[in-house]
Amino acid sequence: MRELFQIVALVGIISVFGGEFLIFFLKKYFLNPRSVFTFELSGMIERASIITAFVLGGLFFAAIPAMIIIRGAYVLNKEGLEKLSSLITKEEPALEYQKIKLKFEIIITVSVSPLLGILSGLLVKAL
Repeated sequence: MRELFQIVALVGIISVFGGEFLIFFLKKYFLNPRSVFTFELSGMIERASIITAFVLGGLFFAAIPAMIIIRGAYVLNKEGLEKLSSLITKEEPALEYQKIKLKFEIIITVSVSPLLGILSGLLVKAL
């Protein structure tokens, strides 16, 4: 039992904190080389809760899609909709690139975080 707890804790810590670094490096590589690293608490909570759902099993698996949808709505509300609405109202030639860049940033944030949580949960279940 103690070994299982240690494995879950180790995989959880690597996924929760390492996921932040991975998302940062993806954004830095694909979007903006001058981006600044910040801890995003919502992503950390999402990955930890997905791993916990995998460990507990049963009906908690049904909560995983709800967690992903709630976090996606939160990220869209926090980052995307406000910036996108201000970009739509302006008429400049370079705005198409900014719109694509913003959408890609949202896609990275919303898709990589739950994917890491799910992969980490599968790893914990396999061990």
